[in-house]
Amino acid sequence: MGCSSSSFRIKPDSNLHEWDYSDTNSWAVNFPSANGRNQSPIDIISSLSEYDESLKTNQFELNFDLNCFIELKNNGHTFVVSAASDTSSVSGGLLPNSYKFGQFHMHWGLNESSGSEHFVDGGSFAGELHFVFWNDSKFSTFETAAQSNDHDGLAVFAVFIIVGAENNEFSKITAAIDNADKPMPFLLMADALLVFTINQHLFGCNWYYNISKYWTYLGSLTTPPCTESVLWTVFHDPIQISIGQLNKVRQLYSCAHESDCTESKRIKKNNRLPCELNERKIIRSFD
Repeated sequence: MGCSSSSFRIKPDSNLHEWDYSDTNSWAVNFPSANGRNQSPIDIISSLSEYDESLKTNQFELNFDLNCFIELKNNGHTFVVSAASDTSSVSGGLLPNSYKFGQFHMHWGLNESSGSEHFVDGGSFAGELHFVFWNDSKFSTFETAAQSNDHDGLAVFAVFIIVGAENNEFSKITAAIDNADKPMPFLLMADALLVFTINQHLFGCNWYYNISKYWTYLGSLTTPPCTESVLWTVFHDPIQISIGQLNKVRQLYSCAHESDCTESKRIKKNNRLPCELNERKIIRSFD
């Protein structure tokens, strides 16, 4: 069944955590998992990755109910887009079964060359999108899946962002921010249409987005509580957004009340730096 509504809805976030990006090393004080040996993000060193030929034939299959991407939320750390139904899913790759879609969000930095969470051979990108799926075959809810420490709860697809041409589909997010009639503290949504083309032409790009070329490894949430619940897929090819679009998301606030939304509360950066790889393997799908 498709979704009957096509406008953003307000949904309070009842799970807000008191943490920020000023000192990510301090997260472990309140969130012990942040001291784990399988933390994310990482710096992907190409020469250390191992090619798995089976990934060429076991490709990802994405099934999205595009009309259901109707909820935009500023959670105080980033914008989050989630769906009104659980009909969207992904399978393939190293996933043991089909995973349901949960939400997607974005990370960025102070400039156009330092916003991604994952690095590749020591280099970073302007930003990074995370598409988060959960293992409904093993867990009853998204929340319980995220609490696992066995890398079996979530699958996160990471897409690098570079600054370049205007991205028409990404404009639907920036337009929603513009359409808010007052500063956008977290919990305040914009009332606007959101229908994304999230498929093999990711974000409506007019060129084919290659979802067959990626790295995958076992890791964690990159935000508190940093549980090691994630099987990561980091796509090789970036997408483009304009500098104006990047600057627009930096206008979001980390304040809970409109009266507190001063310039110092802008979310100028929200990326965790790479963690140690330790003994983990990085598998790649391309030779």
